[in-house]
Amino acid sequence: MQDIRVYDFEFNLLHIENRYISSNFDLMYNDVGSTEYHFPIQSDILPVIMENDYLVLIQGDKQSIVTGKQITSDLAVFGRTCNWILTRRTTPAFKTSELSINKDSESVARWVVEQAFSDVDNFVLGPVCGLESYEEFWRNTTNSTFDVVRDCLARQDAGHRVLFDTANKQWVFEVYQGTKRQTVISEANRNAYDTQYTENLADYYTSGYYEFTPESEEGQEPPSSEWLYLSGDKTGIYKWDAVLSGSTESEAKSDLQSRRWEKEITASLRNMEFGKDYQLGDQLRIQLQAGRFQKTFEKEITGVNFYAQDNEIGEKPIFNEEE
Repeated sequence: MQDIRVYDFEFNLLHIENRYISSNFDLMYNDVGSTEYHFPIQSDILPVIMENDYLVLIQGDKQSIVTGKQITSDLAVFGRTCNWILTRRTTPAFKTSELSINKDSESVARWVVEQAFSDVDNFVLGPVCGLESYEEFWRNTTNSTFDVVRDCLARQDAGHRVLFDTANKQWVFEVYQGTKRQTVISEANRNAYDTQYTENLADYYTSGYYEFTPESEEGQEPPSSEWLYLSGDKTGIYKWDAVLSGSTESEAKSDLQSRRWEKEITASLRNMEFGKDYQLGDQLRIQLQAGRFQKTFEKEITGVNFYAQDNEIGEKPIFNEEE
């Protein structure tokens, strides 16, 4: 098991721990991941965790900000991947048509982050990934910086991360993309096991209405709200309307995107290693065979679960839930 290093937000190394009961780490492509560690109650890490605020845990390439602590029969430490720090800032309304920057999602995301953390000298932008230009992007009201970055990059199927760079004592924001691999994952190919498939359309909608509330001008009564329609690509009996949350088009679109037709396939990989045989954002082909039914799905790796417990250490990719 790799050592766990504990740092404060000033990049001071506070402790190195080489003994823990269990660990569970979800690393995500374009979302915030989570982590949970359990340590013996007599561990030397306990006073370090309990007596210090604003901590970062690093285990190999996995990094997380401590967001919770619990003492029972052991010490449980809960965290979020370092891009969670983007949720601690907000981004006001803007339109890319009014900005003198490139219109690709990466340039917009980098601009959003740069503005949000302009007061933090050691919060920097990493190397450019290089995405092609895209359509205009905007927000009608103030949003969480993380939500803006995630939604913006999702348009071009890109991911992001924030690195806690201990060597240079910097927080580094990066945009990246996976690749399309020719690998076929299947139990027949002996590179997968415990394959499961689940499909659910109970929460699926194609379009809907949202209550738009215009911003009021100073000194005037708030204007009346009105219901607006957000259309989709389905018609007739296949058009399913929802009442969407949010008071702006961008918020309604985010809600509609979450009302998806879930088609989830899971599999544990055999003889394949994250960082060597696959990366976050990669597209793989997964073959499902059950009785006389066989189908191959093209799936994107949106996350990876790393686990270590009861002398069992492993990793399991998390695939996107849509075709």
